[in-house]
Amino acid sequence: MRPPRRWPAGRRCTPWPRRPAAEPPFERAHRSVEADLANDTVTSALGCAPGAAVLVMRSISYDRAGRPIERFTGFHRGDRSRLNVEVFHSTDR
Repeated sequence: MRPPRRWPAGRRCTPWPRRPAAEPPFERAHRSVEADLANDTVTSALGCAPGAAVLVMRSISYDRAGRPIERFTGFHRGDRSRLNVEVFHSTDR
């Protein structure tokens, strides 16, 4: 597991340029959630025991042209997290 990235003071979290306000936030996103064990950096940030179970969510969002516009990695304590999933049937495809 890679530790959370530390950004220099004053730097924005996303390396991609901002979109015009009229555009929707994103067209699609790919997200994954996996279980892992907390390393020292995650342990310190979340206040959990070393080696504790954590959920790691990674996401990349894309605009209408398929360009990546946002990415993030989030670490969540396994003993204090819940994953809710809502599924809809769509005939659009």
